[in-house]
Amino acid sequence: MVDKKCVTGIQIFIPPTKPDSVKKTPLTRIIDYIEHKFHIDIIIIGWGDNPLLYEECLRKARIHNTQVYFWYPVLSEIPNFQSSFQVVGYNKSKVISEWLTDTGEHFLFACPNSRKFESLLKKNFESLSKKLRNSGYNGVFLDRIRYYSPASGLLSTFCCFCQGCLRKAEHMGIDLNKARVQLGQLIKEISKIKASQVPKQSKALNTLFSSFKENQIINDYLHFKFNSIKEVIERAREMFCKNELKIGLDCFTPSFASITGQNYSYLFKYADWIKPMFYIKTFAPAGIPYEIKSIVEGLIEINRDLREESVLSFLQDHFHYGLPCSVNEIYQKGGVSEEIIAKDVLLAKKQTEAGFPIYGGVETISVRGICEPDPSKLKQSIWYLQKYADGIVLCWDMFSTPEENIDLVAEALK
Repeated sequence: MVDKKCVTGIQIFIPPTKPDSVKKTPLTRIIDYIEHKFHIDIIIIGWGDNPLLYEECLRKARIHNTQVYFWYPVLSEIPNFQSSFQVVGYNKSKVISEWLTDTGEHFLFACPNSRKFESLLKKNFESLSKKLRNSGYNGVFLDRIRYYSPASGLLSTFCCFCQGCLRKAEHMGIDLNKARVQLGQLIKEISKIKASQVPKQSKALNTLFSSFKENQIINDYLHFKFNSIKEVIERAREMFCKNELKIGLDCFTPSFASITGQNYSYLFKYADWIKPMFYIKTFAPAGIPYEIKSIVEGLIEINRDLREESVLSFLQDHFHYGLPCSVNEIYQKGGVSEEIIAKDVLLAKKQTEAGFPIYGGVETISVRGICEPDPSKLKQSIWYLQKYADGIVLCWDMFSTPEENIDLVAEALK
């Protein structure tokens, strides 16, 4: 038991392609069941259009004195997605998502610096802000505020070099074309690492993952990415604050955030709290084991002489926490160690400021092949979050969370 009061939140996902498949009665039953076990401080609900469901959620929230945040994907899952929105990679090709889920999520990302998308995003924020005003919502929970992660292919993370980015970077005194060429050179150097060499001794690998501050061109490129995502949140803050709506952010854990263009030190000033996704047993985008697997596979695709064991050893040194010797072992163990949570919560605290709320997201869902139940990992995750974080968010969908997992959480919270 940890003698510390933590905020407790839950996420409720409404599939955007089939919102009517989710009914009011199960939602009511879920909220009542959880409230019987422990108090819900925050409900995060989205994305699909189901007014009756939202009304019921708000009604239950009023009864239980619970805050409600509308869950909104910003740079992905965009209706009528246009090719002009697409992210452009270092090789000048438009990046295409390799992921499609049975919920209709396609993980196709827009570049926030595309002029046409900037205009659309402003309209979207204005429309959403008006919709939520005086409706009972306490805030908005912004998701997909990033570029591609390794799950979409490691090379897809080396972006964006569209005309919008080139123009904006030029105004900031940054030459993205130099960065694009430099990235290509670094990738070429990685492709030449000999099997006898230790990857951690590769200057190119270290520049991309660890010591980028020593390379001014790459450092400027990453600063530009961080700033581009920050400006999205800044615009959201300006729009939603007018209607007295708070902002929560869905982010990768600090160890992984930078590769997606997220940086807590850039973002926290424009948010009321951040939820790092501590998905330690999820084999899908944003799941730590899956992202690690994707980095390993991506590097081996660049250089077939690299060995899993040596790449994982390099990543272990980079992330500063223990990893198995093979990807298969990660699968066999059902994910990675929950000790990652302690390290990354402290890192999140370091990158923000004293008192800024970090509500750790822990997966409670049970989806075959993606996130299998593990009582021990769940209880340990809750323990670490109680000890180090300011709150816990049960992720990422209560409709896919079995009651026994709720019971485990309740027991761990005692």
